[in-house]
Amino acid sequence: MVLNIFKSLKSFFYIPIPGQYKEKFAISTCTTNIAKAKIVSITILLLEIIMIIGSFVGKKERVFEQPDIYYFSMYVVLAIAMAAFWLVFVVLGKDIPRHLKTIQVAGIIFSCLLLFWGAGISLLDQIAYGQIIVYLATVIAISVVPLFQPIIFFLLFGAAQVFFVVLLPYFQKSGELLFGNILNSTTLVLLSCMIARMRFKSWTEDFLNKEALLEKNDEIERVNSKLVEVNKKLEILSQIDGLTGVLNRFAFDEALRTRWNTCKATGTVLSLFMIDVDLFKEFNDAYGHIAGDNCLKQIANTLSFLIAGSSDTLARYGGDEFAIISSRMENEDAVRFVEQLKETIKEVPITTGHFPNSKHVTASIGVHSVIPSDELSVDDCMIAADRALYADKAIGKQPKVSIL
Repeated sequence: MVLNIFKSLKSFFYIPIPGQYKEKFAISTCTTNIAKAKIVSITILLLEIIMIIGSFVGKKERVFEQPDIYYFSMYVVLAIAMAAFWLVFVVLGKDIPRHLKTIQVAGIIFSCLLLFWGAGISLLDQIAYGQIIVYLATVIAISVVPLFQPIIFFLLFGAAQVFFVVLLPYFQKSGELLFGNILNSTTLVLLSCMIARMRFKSWTEDFLNKEALLEKNDEIERVNSKLVEVNKKLEILSQIDGLTGVLNRFAFDEALRTRWNTCKATGTVLSLFMIDVDLFKEFNDAYGHIAGDNCLKQIANTLSFLIAGSSDTLARYGGDEFAIISSRMENEDAVRFVEQLKETIKEVPITTGHFPNSKHVTASIGVHSVIPSDELSVDDCMIAADRALYADKAIGKQPKVSIL
Protein backbone atom coordinates (compact mmCIF):
# COMPACT_ATOMS: atom_id res chain seq x y z
CA MET A 1 0.00 0.00 0.00
CA VAL A 2 2.85 2.36 0.88
CA LEU A 3 4.42 1.60 -2.50
CA ASN A 4 1.16 2.42 -4.29
CA ILE A 5 0.90 5.71 -2.42
CA PHE A 6 4.50 6.53 -3.36
CA LYS A 7 3.81 5.74 -7.04
CA SER A 8 0.68 7.91 -6.96
CA LEU A 9 2.56 10.84 -5.45
CA LYS A 10 5.39 10.41 -7.93
CA SER A 11 2.99 10.41 -10.89
CA PHE A 12 1.28 13.48 -9.43
CA PHE A 13 4.44 15.52 -9.03
CA TYR A 14 6.37 14.15 -12.01
CA ILE A 15 4.84 13.44 -15.40
CA PRO A 16 7.07 10.90 -17.20
CA ILE A 17 8.30 11.42 -20.76
CA PRO A 18 9.28 8.34 -22.83
CA GLY A 19 13.03 8.11 -23.27
CA GLN A 20 13.01 8.43 -27.07
CA TYR A 21 11.17 11.76 -26.79
CA LYS A 22 12.97 13.37 -23.83
CA GLU A 23 15.42 15.50 -25.79
CA LYS A 24 12.87 16.61 -28.36
CA PHE A 25 10.36 17.37 -25.60
CA ALA A 26 12.96 19.40 -23.70
CA ILE A 27 13.77 21.38 -26.85
CA SER A 28 10.07 22.02 -27.45
CA THR A 29 9.37 23.21 -23.89
CA CYS A 30 12.54 25.33 -23.75
CA THR A 31 11.68 26.93 -27.09
CA THR A 32 8.24 27.86 -25.75
CA ASN A 33 9.61 29.07 -22.41
CA ILE A 34 12.28 31.19 -24.11
CA ALA A 35 9.72 32.85 -26.40
CA LYS A 36 7.36 33.61 -23.51
CA ALA A 37 10.15 34.72 -21.16
CA LYS A 38 11.45 37.27 -23.68
CA ILE A 39 7.96 38.75 -24.04
CA VAL A 40 7.35 38.81 -20.28
CA SER A 41 10.76 40.29 -19.45
CA ILE A 42 10.54 43.10 -22.01
CA THR A 43 6.93 43.84 -20.99
CA ILE A 44 7.81 44.03 -17.29
CA LEU A 45 10.89 46.13 -18.11
CA LEU A 46 8.72 48.69 -19.89
CA LEU A 47 6.19 48.70 -17.04
CA GLU A 48 8.92 49.21 -14.46
CA ILE A 49 10.40 52.07 -16.47
CA ILE A 50 6.94 53.65 -16.51
CA MET A 51 6.62 53.11 -12.72
CA ILE A 52 10.07 54.65 -12.13
CA ILE A 53 9.23 57.69 -14.24
CA GLY A 54 5.80 57.93 -12.62
CA SER A 55 7.35 57.85 -9.17
CA PHE A 56 9.65 60.75 -10.01
CA VAL A 57 6.89 62.76 -11.67
CA GLY A 58 4.20 62.08 -9.10
CA LYS A 59 6.13 62.12 -5.86
CA LYS A 60 9.23 64.08 -6.81
CA GLU A 61 11.52 64.40 -3.77
CA ARG A 62 9.20 62.19 -1.67
CA VAL A 63 10.32 59.22 -3.73
CA PHE A 64 13.36 58.93 -1.48
CA GLU A 65 11.29 58.89 1.71
CA GLN A 66 9.96 55.81 3.44
CA PRO A 67 8.11 53.70 2.32
CA ASP A 68 8.36 55.08 -1.24
CA ILE A 69 12.08 54.51 -1.36
CA TYR A 70 11.43 50.79 -0.88
CA TYR A 71 8.96 50.70 -3.78
CA PHE A 72 11.32 52.72 -5.93
CA SER A 73 14.18 50.35 -5.13
CA MET A 74 12.03 47.34 -5.99
CA TYR A 75 11.12 48.90 -9.35
CA VAL A 76 14.76 49.59 -10.17
CA VAL A 77 15.90 46.12 -9.14
CA LEU A 78 13.21 44.43 -11.20
CA ALA A 79 13.91 46.65 -14.23
CA ILE A 80 17.62 45.80 -14.13
CA ALA A 81 16.87 42.10 -13.62
CA MET A 82 14.39 42.01 -16.53
CA ALA A 83 16.88 43.70 -18.85
CA ALA A 84 19.54 41.16 -17.84
CA PHE A 85 17.18 38.20 -18.24
CA TRP A 86 15.98 39.43 -21.63
CA LEU A 87 19.58 39.58 -22.82
CA VAL A 88 20.28 36.10 -21.40
CA PHE A 89 17.21 34.60 -23.09
CA VAL A 90 18.12 36.20 -26.43
CA VAL A 91 21.61 34.70 -26.29
CA LEU A 92 20.45 31.26 -25.15
CA GLY A 93 17.68 31.23 -27.72
CA LYS A 94 20.20 31.25 -30.57
CA ASP A 95 21.17 27.63 -29.89
CA ILE A 96 18.48 26.01 -27.76
CA PRO A 97 19.56 22.34 -28.14
CA ARG A 98 23.04 23.23 -26.90
CA HIS A 99 21.80 25.18 -23.82
CA LEU A 100 18.88 23.04 -22.64
CA LYS A 101 20.02 22.74 -19.00
CA THR A 102 21.01 26.41 -18.81
CA ILE A 103 17.65 27.50 -20.23
CA GLN A 104 15.77 25.33 -17.74
CA VAL A 105 17.75 26.72 -14.80
CA ALA A 106 17.40 30.30 -16.08
CA GLY A 107 13.64 29.83 -16.44
CA ILE A 108 13.32 28.58 -12.86
CA ILE A 109 15.42 31.48 -11.50
CA PHE A 110 13.37 33.93 -13.59
CA SER A 111 10.08 32.57 -12.21
CA CYS A 112 11.47 32.50 -8.65
CA LEU A 113 12.59 36.13 -8.89
CA LEU A 114 9.14 37.27 -10.06
CA LEU A 115 7.38 35.31 -7.30
CA PHE A 116 9.57 36.68 -4.52
CA TRP A 117 9.42 40.18 -6.01
CA GLY A 118 5.61 39.98 -6.07
CA ALA A 119 5.60 38.75 -2.47
CA GLY A 120 7.94 41.60 -1.47
CA ILE A 121 5.72 44.26 -3.07
CA SER A 122 2.64 42.80 -1.37
CA LEU A 123 4.47 42.86 1.98
CA LEU A 124 5.17 46.55 1.44
CA ASP A 125 1.52 47.05 0.49
CA GLN A 126 0.50 45.85 3.96
CA ILE A 127 1.84 49.06 5.46
CA ALA A 128 -0.47 51.31 3.45
CA TYR A 129 -3.17 49.18 1.79
CA GLY A 130 -3.31 45.74 3.36
CA GLN A 131 -3.69 44.14 -0.10
CA ILE A 132 -1.83 41.21 -1.66
CA ILE A 133 -3.03 41.67 -5.22
CA VAL A 134 0.47 41.94 -6.74
CA TYR A 135 1.62 38.68 -5.16
CA LEU A 136 -1.56 36.85 -6.21
CA ALA A 137 -1.30 38.19 -9.77
CA THR A 138 2.32 37.02 -9.94
CA VAL A 139 1.35 33.53 -8.72
CA ILE A 140 -1.38 33.27 -11.35
CA ALA A 141 0.95 34.53 -14.10
CA ILE A 142 3.66 32.01 -13.20
CA SER A 143 1.10 29.18 -13.21
CA VAL A 144 -0.04 29.92 -16.78
CA VAL A 145 3.10 31.15 -18.55
CA PRO A 146 6.12 28.81 -18.17
CA LEU A 147 6.18 25.04 -18.62
CA PHE A 148 7.81 23.06 -15.83
CA GLN A 149 7.33 19.67 -14.25
CA PRO A 150 4.69 19.91 -11.46
CA ILE A 151 7.33 19.33 -8.78
CA ILE A 152 9.12 22.52 -9.87
CA PHE A 153 5.94 24.56 -9.53
CA PHE A 154 5.18 23.10 -6.09
CA LEU A 155 8.70 23.90 -4.89
CA LEU A 156 8.61 27.43 -6.34
CA PHE A 157 5.17 28.28 -5.01
CA GLY A 158 5.88 26.56 -1.69
CA ALA A 159 9.09 28.53 -1.12
CA ALA A 160 7.45 31.83 -2.08
CA GLN A 161 4.43 31.13 0.12
CA VAL A 162 6.59 30.22 3.11
CA PHE A 163 8.57 33.42 2.59
CA PHE A 164 5.37 35.45 2.35
CA VAL A 165 3.61 33.86 5.33
CA VAL A 166 6.66 34.06 7.62
CA LEU A 167 7.26 37.77 6.93
CA LEU A 168 3.61 38.84 6.69
CA PRO A 169 3.10 39.31 10.46
CA TYR A 170 5.96 41.84 10.53
CA PHE A 171 4.11 44.03 8.03
CA GLN A 172 0.45 43.39 8.86
CA LYS A 173 -0.60 43.98 12.45
CA SER A 174 -4.33 43.35 11.98
CA GLY A 175 -5.17 39.80 12.98
CA GLU A 176 -8.20 39.63 10.70
CA LEU A 177 -6.30 40.90 7.65
CA LEU A 178 -3.37 38.65 8.50
CA PHE A 179 -5.58 35.55 8.67
CA GLY A 180 -7.47 36.52 5.51
CA ASN A 181 -4.31 37.20 3.52
CA ILE A 182 -2.70 33.94 4.60
CA LEU A 183 -5.85 31.94 3.81
CA ASN A 184 -6.46 33.61 0.43
CA SER A 185 -2.85 33.43 -0.70
CA THR A 186 -2.47 29.79 0.37
CA THR A 187 -5.71 28.82 -1.40
CA LEU A 188 -4.67 30.59 -4.57
CA VAL A 189 -1.18 29.06 -4.45
CA LEU A 190 -2.67 25.55 -4.20
CA LEU A 191 -5.08 26.26 -7.08
CA SER A 192 -2.23 27.67 -9.15
CA CYS A 193 -0.20 24.53 -8.52
CA MET A 194 -3.07 22.43 -9.83
CA ILE A 195 -3.53 24.71 -12.84
CA ALA A 196 0.18 24.53 -13.65
CA ARG A 197 0.14 20.73 -13.36
CA MET A 198 -2.88 20.43 -15.65
CA ARG A 199 -1.23 22.74 -18.21
CA PHE A 200 1.97 20.74 -18.21
CA LYS A 201 0.13 17.43 -18.43
CA SER A 202 -2.01 18.72 -21.32
CA TRP A 203 1.09 20.03 -23.09
CA THR A 204 2.81 16.66 -22.61
CA GLU A 205 -0.16 14.71 -23.94
CA ASP A 206 -0.44 17.00 -26.97
CA PHE A 207 3.27 16.61 -27.64
CA LEU A 208 3.15 12.81 -27.40
CA ASN A 209 0.03 12.67 -29.57
CA LYS A 210 1.73 14.80 -32.23
CA GLU A 211 4.83 12.61 -32.12
CA ALA A 212 2.71 9.48 -32.43
CA LEU A 213 0.88 11.04 -35.37
CA LEU A 214 4.19 11.99 -37.01
CA GLU A 215 5.48 8.45 -36.55
CA LYS A 216 2.31 7.05 -38.09
CA ASN A 217 2.64 9.48 -40.99
CA ASP A 218 6.27 8.46 -41.44
CA GLU A 219 5.24 4.81 -41.38
CA ILE A 220 2.51 5.50 -43.92
CA GLU A 221 5.04 7.30 -46.14
CA ARG A 222 7.43 4.35 -45.84
CA VAL A 223 4.65 1.93 -46.71
CA ASN A 224 3.55 4.11 -49.62
CA SER A 225 7.14 4.32 -50.83
CA LYS A 226 7.43 0.54 -50.70
CA LEU A 227 4.09 0.22 -52.50
CA VAL A 228 5.33 2.55 -55.23
CA GLU A 229 8.47 0.43 -55.61
CA VAL A 230 6.42 -2.77 -55.67
CA ASN A 231 4.01 -1.29 -58.20
CA LYS A 232 6.92 -0.26 -60.40
CA LYS A 233 8.33 -3.78 -60.20
CA LEU A 234 4.90 -5.25 -60.91
CA GLU A 235 4.50 -2.89 -63.85
CA ILE A 236 7.83 -4.06 -65.21
CA LEU A 237 6.97 -7.69 -64.56
CA SER A 238 3.60 -7.23 -66.25
CA GLN A 239 5.49 -6.25 -69.41
CA ILE A 240 8.03 -9.09 -69.31
CA ASP A 241 7.56 -12.58 -70.65
CA GLY A 242 8.17 -14.96 -67.76
CA LEU A 243 9.98 -17.61 -69.81
CA THR A 244 12.28 -15.64 -72.11
CA GLY A 245 12.75 -12.37 -70.20
CA VAL A 246 11.87 -10.22 -73.23
CA LEU A 247 8.78 -8.03 -73.58
CA ASN A 248 5.42 -9.80 -73.67
CA ARG A 249 2.52 -9.33 -76.08
CA PHE A 250 0.93 -6.53 -74.05
CA ALA A 251 4.18 -4.55 -73.95
CA PHE A 252 4.73 -5.27 -77.66
CA ASP A 253 1.36 -3.76 -78.59
CA GLU A 254 2.16 -0.62 -76.57
CA ALA A 255 5.67 -0.35 -78.02
CA LEU A 256 4.42 -0.78 -81.60
CA ARG A 257 1.77 1.93 -81.19
CA THR A 258 4.32 4.31 -79.67
CA ARG A 259 6.93 3.64 -82.36
CA TRP A 260 4.28 3.97 -85.09
CA ASN A 261 3.25 7.42 -83.87
CA THR A 262 6.87 8.52 -83.55
CA CYS A 263 7.75 7.36 -87.06
CA LYS A 264 4.62 9.00 -88.45
CA ALA A 265 5.60 12.30 -86.85
CA THR A 266 9.20 12.13 -88.15
CA GLY A 267 8.55 10.44 -91.50
CA THR A 268 10.82 7.52 -90.60
CA VAL A 269 10.57 3.99 -91.99
CA LEU A 270 9.23 1.46 -89.50
CA SER A 271 10.13 -2.20 -89.98
CA LEU A 272 8.22 -4.97 -88.25
CA PHE A 273 9.85 -8.41 -88.20
CA MET A 274 7.73 -11.47 -87.35
CA ILE A 275 9.82 -14.52 -86.42
CA ASP A 276 8.38 -18.03 -86.09
CA VAL A 277 10.39 -21.11 -85.02
CA ASP A 278 9.96 -23.81 -87.68
CA LEU A 279 8.44 -27.14 -86.59
CA PHE A 280 8.46 -26.09 -82.95
CA LYS A 281 5.60 -28.45 -82.05
CA GLU A 282 7.50 -31.38 -83.47
CA PHE A 283 10.64 -30.26 -81.57
CA ASN A 284 8.60 -30.09 -78.37
CA ASP A 285 7.07 -33.54 -78.96
CA ALA A 286 10.43 -35.08 -79.76
CA TYR A 287 12.57 -33.65 -76.96
CA GLY A 288 10.07 -32.57 -74.30
CA HIS A 289 8.75 -29.29 -72.95
CA ILE A 290 11.93 -28.48 -71.01
CA ALA A 291 13.93 -28.67 -74.23
CA GLY A 292 11.24 -26.57 -75.92
CA ASP A 293 11.54 -23.94 -73.20
CA ASN A 294 15.33 -23.93 -73.56
CA CYS A 295 14.91 -23.48 -77.30
CA LEU A 296 12.75 -20.37 -76.86
CA LYS A 297 15.09 -18.94 -74.21
CA GLN A 298 18.18 -19.39 -76.35
CA ILE A 299 16.54 -17.90 -79.42
CA ALA A 300 15.36 -14.93 -77.32
CA ASN A 301 18.91 -14.46 -75.99
CA THR A 302 20.29 -14.61 -79.53
CA LEU A 303 17.81 -12.06 -80.85
CA SER A 304 18.53 -9.78 -77.87
CA PHE A 305 22.24 -9.98 -78.64
CA LEU A 306 21.67 -9.11 -82.31
CA ILE A 307 19.78 -5.90 -81.48
CA ALA A 308 21.83 -4.92 -78.42
CA GLY A 309 22.85 -1.27 -78.40
CA SER A 310 20.15 -0.25 -80.88
CA SER A 311 16.71 1.27 -80.46
CA ASP A 312 15.05 -1.93 -81.69
CA THR A 313 12.40 -3.61 -79.54
CA LEU A 314 12.19 -7.39 -79.10
CA ALA A 315 9.09 -9.15 -77.80
CA ARG A 316 7.65 -12.62 -77.55
CA TYR A 317 4.55 -12.32 -79.65
CA GLY A 318 3.07 -15.61 -78.51
CA GLY A 319 3.94 -19.31 -78.39
CA ASP A 320 6.96 -19.81 -80.65
CA GLU A 321 6.71 -16.38 -82.30
CA PHE A 322 8.88 -13.34 -81.70
CA ALA A 323 8.67 -9.81 -83.08
CA ILE A 324 11.20 -7.04 -83.58
CA ILE A 325 10.24 -3.40 -84.07
CA SER A 326 12.88 -1.24 -85.75
CA SER A 327 13.04 2.31 -87.05
CA ARG A 328 16.72 2.36 -88.02
CA MET A 329 16.64 0.39 -91.30
CA GLU A 330 15.87 1.21 -94.88
CA ASN A 331 14.12 -1.44 -96.98
CA GLU A 332 17.34 -3.10 -98.21
CA ASP A 333 18.75 -3.13 -94.68
CA ALA A 334 15.63 -4.90 -93.47
CA VAL A 335 16.06 -7.64 -96.11
CA ARG A 336 19.70 -8.17 -95.15
CA PHE A 337 18.77 -8.25 -91.47
CA VAL A 338 16.25 -11.05 -92.17
CA GLU A 339 19.05 -13.12 -93.69
CA GLN A 340 21.30 -12.37 -90.71
CA LEU A 341 18.57 -13.44 -88.29
CA LYS A 342 17.98 -16.71 -90.12
CA GLU A 343 21.65 -17.61 -90.34
CA THR A 344 22.28 -16.78 -86.69
CA ILE A 345 19.25 -18.69 -85.39
CA LYS A 346 20.26 -21.74 -87.45
CA GLU A 347 23.64 -21.81 -85.73
CA VAL A 348 22.27 -21.61 -82.17
CA PRO A 349 22.92 -24.89 -80.27
CA ILE A 350 19.82 -25.94 -78.38
CA THR A 351 20.42 -28.02 -75.25
CA THR A 352 17.91 -30.83 -74.86
CA GLY A 353 18.54 -32.17 -71.39
CA HIS A 354 19.25 -35.91 -71.38
CA PHE A 355 19.77 -36.05 -75.15
CA PRO A 356 23.53 -36.19 -75.79
CA ASN A 357 23.91 -33.73 -78.66
CA SER A 358 22.72 -30.15 -79.04
CA LYS A 359 20.02 -29.61 -81.64
CA HIS A 360 19.41 -26.80 -84.10
CA VAL A 361 16.25 -25.13 -85.37
CA THR A 362 15.41 -22.78 -88.18
CA ALA A 363 12.99 -19.88 -88.31
CA SER A 364 10.65 -18.33 -90.83
CA ILE A 365 10.70 -14.55 -90.89
CA GLY A 366 8.46 -11.99 -92.46
CA VAL A 367 9.17 -8.28 -92.50
CA HIS A 368 7.03 -5.33 -93.43
CA SER A 369 8.61 -1.90 -93.88
CA VAL A 370 6.49 1.21 -94.16
CA ILE A 371 6.45 4.93 -93.46
CA PRO A 372 3.41 5.39 -91.17
CA SER A 373 0.76 7.83 -92.34
CA ASP A 374 -2.85 8.77 -91.67
CA GLU A 375 -3.96 6.47 -94.52
CA LEU A 376 -2.42 3.44 -92.80
CA SER A 377 -2.84 1.89 -89.34
CA VAL A 378 -0.90 -0.32 -86.94
CA ASP A 379 -3.25 -3.17 -87.76
CA ASP A 380 -2.42 -2.81 -91.45
CA CYS A 381 1.27 -3.15 -90.58
CA MET A 382 0.62 -6.25 -88.44
CA ILE A 383 -1.44 -7.92 -91.17
CA ALA A 384 1.19 -7.24 -93.81
CA ALA A 385 4.00 -8.61 -91.60
CA ASP A 386 1.94 -11.74 -90.85
CA ARG A 387 1.34 -12.29 -94.57
CA ALA A 388 5.05 -11.96 -95.23
CA LEU A 389 5.73 -14.54 -92.51
CA TYR A 390 3.23 -17.04 -93.91
CA ALA A 391 4.64 -16.51 -97.39
CA ASP A 392 8.15 -17.24 -96.09
CA LYS A 393 6.93 -20.43 -94.47
CA ALA A 394 5.36 -21.46 -97.78
CA ILE A 395 8.45 -20.91 -99.94
CA GLY A 396 11.01 -22.23 -97.45
CA LYS A 397 14.31 -20.49 -96.86
CA GLN A 398 13.79 -17.23 -98.81
CA PRO A 399 12.19 -14.39 -96.84
CA LYS A 400 9.09 -12.72 -98.14
CA VAL A 401 9.55 -8.97 -97.81
CA SER A 402 6.60 -6.60 -98.16
CA ILE A 403 7.57 -2.97 -98.80
CA LEU A 404 5.27 0.02 -99.16
